[in-house]
Amino acid sequence: PVTVSVLYWAMQVVVDQVAQTARATAVALPPFLSFRDGSLDAVNLGKLAGFIRRGAYKSGWLRGLNPTFRDRTEGTEQAPPTQSVFMVGQLVVLERLCRYGSLPLNADCSGECTLSHCGNSSYSVVCAVDAPDPKNIQSTHRAGYAVHSFVTIDLATRRPTPIDALARKEALDALSQDDGSLTDLRSKGSLTRVSPSMRPTAEVPHFRFASRVRPYSDFDFNGHLNQGVYVNLALDAMLAYGVYAKQDVDASQVWLRDFVRGPNVHVRAIRVDYLKEVADPQAALTVELWDARTSLSISALPFVQHLSTAASTEGESSCCVWFEVSSSSPSAGEALNAVGVLVVVGPSDAK
Repeated sequence: PVTVSVLYWAMQVVVDQVAQTARATAVALPPFLSFRDGSLDAVNLGKLAGFIRRGAYKSGWLRGLNPTFRDRTEGTEQAPPTQSVFMVGQLVVLERLCRYGSLPLNADCSGECTLSHCGNSSYSVVCAVDAPDPKNIQSTHRAGYAVHSFVTIDLATRRPTPIDALARKEALDALSQDDGSLTDLRSKGSLTRVSPSMRPTAEVPHFRFASRVRPYSDFDFNGHLNQGVYVNLALDAMLAYGVYAKQDVDASQVWLRDFVRGPNVHVRAIRVDYLKEVADPQAALTVELWDARTSLSISALPFVQHLSTAASTEGESSCCVWFEVSSSSPSAGEALNAVGVLVVVGPSDAK
């Protein structure tokens, strides 16, 4: 069949097996809203896109590329997996901020996933999310999108391994099927790499935050720190810096305080590259933040430019944060595990 339609946690997923796209509808929105003000920020948009993507996988979408789902047969006892996929990069952009405090509990949204790249051992997918218009919940608008890049991993060696040949051929065939309707969505799936070389100079404001691994809460089925934890750590560091920055220090050293403490401040974009896994449950973690507003290489990133221009047009301010997560453990030594960028947007009086 060209399409397959299934239910996953009350979400309806329709898969086009030729173009390798998946369309999800009746996706419950309230569980993904911010606890702070009932809005949909980039953090929860990423979780929402991940939920839609997993529903698509369960429906047979890209099953050949993902051994976690490819090797699973419902109702039968499974041998331990020999392969998995590790996320190596993600970008989440909230294109439109909407507050849903008065939204009915039965309000839902929809999403569309498509393959945007397929290499020898890696692939990328992009998911666009449409959410209800708070002024008229019968209509929807594009809230934002998320791009996730994966590498197929041999679990014994923890090294990349080639994608199944037949699955890769089907994926490449699907990428050639675009009749123009997927061009815009797939174009968002091209990630500009972020690397340690983009770190702002030592002269700019900088903050260090220490944490530790919580083995039960932070590790996933791949036996390492889940990719979502890195973002949470960066946000925890940002909040800690904003809350505990002393009032009497030089204003240039508290560049995040007004953004974190002020009202109507939201994370509008998240970009992370995962460099090395944290697999030791005894690892000590360090998060470092830099003011990236004056960094030319970071300011030139397309999503940073877009959100900065949009904030200025809307009479708001944007703050760009570079973050790094590193680890230290008796078994693995010291390592730089992830680098990334956060874009925070707030009122024009936030500095």
